[in-house]
Amino acid sequence: MLENLVAWILNNYIGEYFCLNTDQLSVAFLQGQVDLENVPLRTSSLRKFDIPLQVKHGLIGKLQLQVPLTRIRSQPWILRIRDFLVLVGPYSSNYDVEIVEQFKQQNLEKMLDELEIEQKKKLLSQLGIKLNENEEQNSWWGTTSLLSTISSNIQILVENVHIKYESTDFNFGVQIDSLNVQTTNAQWRVGFVDPTDGINIFKKFDVKGFSIYWNPENNLNDSPIVLPLSLDSLKGFFSSPSENVYILQPFTLELRMEKNNSRFPLRSTLIPRFKN
Repeated sequence: MLENLVAWILNNYIGEYFCLNTDQLSVAFLQGQVDLENVPLRTSSLRKFDIPLQVKHGLIGKLQLQVPLTRIRSQPWILRIRDFLVLVGPYSSNYDVEIVEQFKQQNLEKMLDELEIEQKKKLLSQLGIKLNENEEQNSWWGTTSLLSTISSNIQILVENVHIKYESTDFNFGVQIDSLNVQTTNAQWRVGFVDPTDGINIFKKFDVKGFSIYWNPENNLNDSPIVLPLSLDSLKGFFSSPSENVYILQPFTLELRMEKNNSRFPLRSTLIPRFKN
């Protein structure tokens, strides 16, 4: 059951964009920690946004998920990502419209599959829970409550993000030293919150070392990347800070968000679902 739950968390948060092999996660669960290295970014990960860019190469150097085995319902899960490097560029001339249409159709089918009744069957199957008709309703709400507790409190800690756009004439990029997304209490102190109905959820976003650079002259690196993709082979395609012309110098940013956790629709425009 726990293996399927961890696989669901990873697939739900990053599985749509990264190539994860969640079938090989079982051994690490005994230690309450899952470690993956050199996780490649899907080249199709930007197609859903309908923007004129394509991913050339990208990966996560190290991904770590810490699971509080003895306190799953009372302590936050922690997802750590280190060395997130992405190299993007304009659409190539052999861009296939049919592939995009197929991707849109797949997304539409996925949205339909996420309706409550289908999600219910899927999650119960993933968690290995077999129910008779009398137990099904109560156990479904228990499973939903557990998933809601985990997703509401999961901490996402990211270090060293570098996203670079490269063309024949210029290149520019975004660099982030660290990005943390954490649940807090009403006083904005990081901690665990039980997402019960009527209690708002507070999130804090801490960004450090955010910067943007623009280099008007670009020297394309035509060296082939050795497959399977690794962090060392990809680093050669990214310039060092001293080589960049910054249009936005590194700075620190903190954002705070409050979510109304009511399970019922908010019918008044004076009561927003989210506010900051």
